[in-house]
Order: sequence, then structure tokens, then C-alpha cells
Amino acid sequence: MEKSETQKKTSQAANAIVQAIKPLLIDAGFVKKGMVFNRKTADGLTQIVEFRRYKKYWCEPTMFIVDLAIRVPEAERRNFDISENETEFFKGNHCSSSLRLENDTKKLFGYDLMFCLDIGDVKDPFYWFPHAKQYRQELTAEEIISRIIHVFNNGAMKFFDDFSSRDKVLENWERYRKFLMMGGDLWQLEASFIYGAKGEMDKAKKMFWDYYKKNKSNKGHRELLDGYAKECGF
Repeated sequence: MEKSETQKKTSQAANAIVQAIKPLLIDAGFVKKGMVFNRKTADGLTQIVEFRRYKKYWCEPTMFIVDLAIRVPEAERRNFDISENETEFFKGNHCSSSLRLENDTKKLFGYDLMFCLDIGDVKDPFYWFPHAKQYRQELTAEEIISRIIHVFNNGAMKFFDDFSSRDKVLENWERYRKFLMMGGDLWQLEASFIYGAKGEMDKAKKMFWDYYKKNKSNKGHRELLDGYAKECGF
């Protein structure tokens, strides 16, 4: 009974947050499905806002997470196919990890994108994790709503504007690199497919083979790269 009551409180709080943020995103051209919002760009990219709740252990508080991501079809598929099913709805995990914000976003927006939701489900949420108390502040749904609105009004919409086309993705990726889930060499591989889809094959080949040289010692990965090279004519 206690568990179902906790789940009920969590669902109510999460739904209240999403419903409060919904008008802001709908006005910006996003379409809602469940706790996920998608917006298509003129260049055929999909911009994604996904709200998630997360609780791994009973002794931890429930976390409310906001995922911001960009789906570039060819970067995800590892080829030059830019087509998408117009009716398909995408979540954050449908995007490359090099195009998903995750790290130290407080420097971008004033707040991180992970909030500790206070629904009274843990009497002392920091009993098992005392080190976490310094950066996990329990917040009510109303407080989280206020912070998420601040995030969208102070940088999140600019992030989407900066990644609204293939040219802008290629131009602005480096500036956001340290805030992305995976900001390393993987981007070099994915950028090669974007250049290829744009018809800039010289740049595509250079980036691909530069990445290949750095990673050829990994046999399994090298075999994948050999397959990409054959399919794309590198």
C-alpha cells in the first residue's frame, strides 16, 4: 500500500510539472506525446524535450529529469539517409549521445537538469548518501516548475536555435561540447555522415578516416567502421 501511494504521489507531481510547462513548449511549436515533446525543423531534424522520473533505490529521493536532445537522422543511422517517418515520435535515447545535453548545464541555464522531487517518500533521503546532500536539494513540484521555466527562458530555447539545421549543428557543436553526454571523438564520426548527407564528401571522408585511424586498434569497432566505409563509399 505504501509503495502504490508513493507511486501515485510521484505520478501526480510529475504530471503537474509537465502540464505546467506544456503551454510554453506548445507555443514554441513542440508537439506533446506523454512526457515527451518533439519539434521538427525545416532541415528535417527533430528537437526533443523529454521529462523523466527516476528512483533507483528505496532510500533515494525521486529525481525529476529534463532531457534536451537533437536527432540528426544520418548521425544516428551512420549513413547518408536523411529520411524520417513523419509520424514517428522520438525520445532522448533515439538521439546520438553526442547531441544530448547532460553535463554541468547549470553553467548554461542557471540550473542543472536533474531535480530532487520532494513528495515525502523518504524520511531522510541522505541517510545512505550523505555526500549527496550538498548538491541535492529537495524541491516541491511548484519549485521545479519555476526552475524549468527559468531554464527554457534562459538558454534552452537558444540551444535549440543553435541546433536547428545541419549547418548550425556543425557550426555550434564545439561550443556545447563539454555539456553534452559524449563530447569526444565520436562526434568526428557522426559529423562525417552529416557532411556526407550535405554532399560535402571531401570533408566527410577526411573526418571519417581521421576517426578511423584513432580507433582502428579496437577490432570490433574497426569492423563496424569498415562496414560504414563500404556502405557510404568512403
